[in-house]
Amino acid sequence: MTLMPSRTAFAPTPRARALAALGAALFIAAALAPGAAQAQVCDRACAPSMRDEHGCCPTSGSGSLYVTAGTTRAQVLLDGREVGTTPLRLDRISAGIHAVEIHVNGHAGPPRSVVIRANQLTTVRSDASGNAATPGTPSPPSAAQRFADLEDTCAQGNGSACADAAALVTRGGPGLRANPTRAAELYRQGCDHGNAGACHLLAQAQRTGAGTARDPAEAARVATEACRGGSMQACASLARSYERGEGVRLDRVRALALYRQACEGGVPNACGERDRLSR
Repeated sequence: MTLMPSRTAFAPTPRARALAALGAALFIAAALAPGAAQAQVCDRACAPSMRDEHGCCPTSGSGSLYVTAGTTRAQVLLDGREVGTTPLRLDRISAGIHAVEIHVNGHAGPPRSVVIRANQLTTVRSDASGNAATPGTPSPPSAAQRFADLEDTCAQGNGSACADAAALVTRGGPGLRANPTRAAELYRQGCDHGNAGACHLLAQAQRTGAGTARDPAEAARVATEACRGGSMQACASLARSYERGEGVRLDRVRALALYRQACEGGVPNACGERDRLSR
């Protein structure tokens, strides 16, 4: 037997409407509770470019915003309210469209509409006048901007970013003056964070006195650490130190072993040095 739905209409009482609303609220609260399976309510009443990978508009949840103005300290306003100075990361911003203003040296850049998407990080970069690049538009950062971003990432414990920042400030670039002393400091930070490549370049600076005090013995110690950490370039440099007795006791047998290790690790000139020392 097939049951047909009743077509009799009943007008809900105020009490019934209140209970229905309460039930809906409890259902939503339960769905959003920690550990509960979350049901997404998808709103598509926005431009297609604003929609996420599910085709939904960013009308619920929260995301993060990162604002940078290169090496300049700039004041940041979010929706007309001062929130800090660059480089600045803000979390738990309600998803949707927000106005970002960047004030550099008293100059207020024009407000920029920024879309914050749930569970995503949006980056806004500014030039020296406070004009923000439109998020999502390809805009290659200047050397100064890239250096500031790498410095910030380095400070968070990323050894690779420390090494990249050091390499950048070693050669300089648009808006960024070469600074060997700062480079050596960054190589040391990267080494402290466990980056073997940064340790190798720190050892080179200590060996030559570039941006730091010349100390062959300390350079050999740091190069040993870098070699053990997997830097084959450091192994080759350490081999030269043992061959010449720079900072370590002269030891051609040890030098040959290190040249061999570096050669097998893919350092081409180490192979020639290995063959030369083997004769």
